[in-house]
Amino acid sequence: DVLSQIMAEIAVHLDGTLDLHDMMALVLKGMHEGIGLNRVVFALMTADRGALKAKYVVGAEPNSPLRQFQIDMTTRHLFSRLMEKMQGIWLSASNRNTLEPMIPFGIRQLLGHGEFFAMSVFLHGKPIGLFYADRKHDGGALDEQRYLEFKQLCLRAAEGLAHLLKKK
Repeated sequence: DVLSQIMAEIAVHLDGTLDLHDMMALVLKGMHEGIGLNRVVFALMTADRGALKAKYVVGAEPNSPLRQFQIDMTTRHLFSRLMEKMQGIWLSASNRNTLEPMIPFGIRQLLGHGEFFAMSVFLHGKPIGLFYADRKHDGGALDEQRYLEFKQLCLRAAEGLAHLLKKK
């Protein structure tokens, strides 16, 4: 299946033979086609650590606010907490009442109101970015299997990115 192929391909290239763009293309394809997540974003931490800003966006319509994905990291909210350590979250019906109040209105407007996955990516103990994914277009529910695959792919992406940085 697509996800297994992509996981294997990233593993083969952990020697640093892929550049950032090619590595991210594989990861995003794995999330989009392999896991079936409609909209996927990889946002990088800005140099001043004051914001997360979209670097790669797949599956969002051209006029989607998701294409302007930028989250202020100077205040405390769900996403700033995610960036404290490498961790993932699945906003679902079962935890919505707890997590929703931690998402500022502006960010909720950006993302929409459905379920989503998010996971921070750390390299050498420092936060560098965040993956965000949802199923906005078909409204299909997210599930435990997809969440596990999403986290597994994020971890593999972090491995690949760590090898890219070593090469520099």
